[in-house]
Amino acid sequence: MSKITNETTPKIDPQLELHLQQLGLKSISEYKEWCTRNGFSKKLHKSFRQRRREIMHQQRERAIEQMNLRRRVDRTPAEAIERAFRNKGQSRHPDQIINTALKFAFEACQCQRERRVLKKLFLELHDKVNFLYYTEDSTRRAIWRDNPYLMCLVRLARYERNWIRPIGSLKLWGKDIAQHFLTLINHLFMTWPIPKFMYQVWFIDDYLNELPRKWFVYLSRGRNIFHAQIAPHYTRKMVAHFLDAPQKSSIKQAMLWGRVRGLGGSEALAKAISSSDIIDNHRNIEFWSNVIKWLIRYESEVVLRVNSIIEYIYDQKFYRRYEYIDGNWTHIDPPAPNLTMKDRKPAAIFRQIEEWHFQACRNCTNPVWNKSGIDDFAYKEELDENNLFRQWRVRELVTIVELLQEASQMRNCVASYANDCSTYGSSIWSLTSEQESSCKNELTIQVVNENREIVQAKAFSNQRPSKRQRSILRKWAEQANLKISRYV
Repeated sequence: MSKITNETTPKIDPQLELHLQQLGLKSISEYKEWCTRNGFSKKLHKSFRQRRREIMHQQRERAIEQMNLRRRVDRTPAEAIERAFRNKGQSRHPDQIINTALKFAFEACQCQRERRVLKKLFLELHDKVNFLYYTEDSTRRAIWRDNPYLMCLVRLARYERNWIRPIGSLKLWGKDIAQHFLTLINHLFMTWPIPKFMYQVWFIDDYLNELPRKWFVYLSRGRNIFHAQIAPHYTRKMVAHFLDAPQKSSIKQAMLWGRVRGLGGSEALAKAISSSDIIDNHRNIEFWSNVIKWLIRYESEVVLRVNSIIEYIYDQKFYRRYEYIDGNWTHIDPPAPNLTMKDRKPAAIFRQIEEWHFQACRNCTNPVWNKSGIDDFAYKEELDENNLFRQWRVRELVTIVELLQEASQMRNCVASYANDCSTYGSSIWSLTSEQESSCKNELTIQVVNENREIVQAKAFSNQRPSKRQRSILRKWAEQANLKISRYV
């Protein structure tokens, strides 16, 4: 603590110095001002009782100040909600997580009507459902923009004009927050059962889901969404298969599923095609419909290499490149912009894909490159009480040979990333599992090195990761301090 000094007197009484410290004052001039302000004598030589009365007065003032501060604090979430929607998102709850979540929700509303409806939802649900927090891996934390339940309420408020029941008559059922929110959505909209995968449109923050939310309302009334013209060249038969898509599908995957099944493809082929992130249901759909018909015609030969074929076709016909030539970035057109599937045979396509992979490797300036600096990962998982375990490993691929082996084993086009890896733009990783004497490749992972973000993670033949694989991926990301893209 700094020594208290007097500007005019070089020495100070030790008892007076201790008294000033107890009052929280730094100098004699401050002490005299304090005495004048609080009605005490300004003389410096005082008895023990006089100084005791000054200390008691200061403690009483501090207690009153603290009590007034507590009165200004919102003691309950309901008080914080009321204040936030009255004061432009500003609240005074002791838990800062609640204050920040309320501020974000307020700012996410597009008009005053939405704010009034959202306030009504918050007040009705705050003591029944803990939607202000997002819990993951047993850690209590708030991710305000990525909190699916908080943002779900914002979107529900936006569609208040489509509600068929008042929020006040809601009766929640279920044991967890997910079931509570399904009950809420059914209460507000439902008169007719709809596929479970349609509920995700309220939880995913994607501009592409704005139209599917309208489909949700349409279906919940028992109407046929064929009349909503959900995509070009989408027939009634495709709509019927769209509604029968696997329950864990995304909206885009369900639309591709319906298109493939409607054109006569099997469930296995529909699953393979719908796992692709390339085909867009609204752009170049006439060309992609011809590709799907070709895949259906040669299904028995191509079903295990569907995604490699789609990626090759996209690269040759649509992918626009930029190359650094003579000190400038130059635009390069796709190699085969007029590519069609007419009179093509699977064997010829497979040869072209292999040549494409090897060409990508030949264009790579370095056949071997240094590691990215991101840590490898190992995790031992116990399977049962008989001391059986599974060893998970994540290792970086740092040679062209390793990329070619990974592409061959996982049936993907990871070999085409050789040049990107050699210039340290990205790094490619392989997740494997070892059990007893067997070793299995589980995932191929792409990490953007600059921002340490996992942007792709694909299982065999570019399928989406399983729940267990995602869990291991999260463990590695947490240990290596990596971000996981929302699209993985």
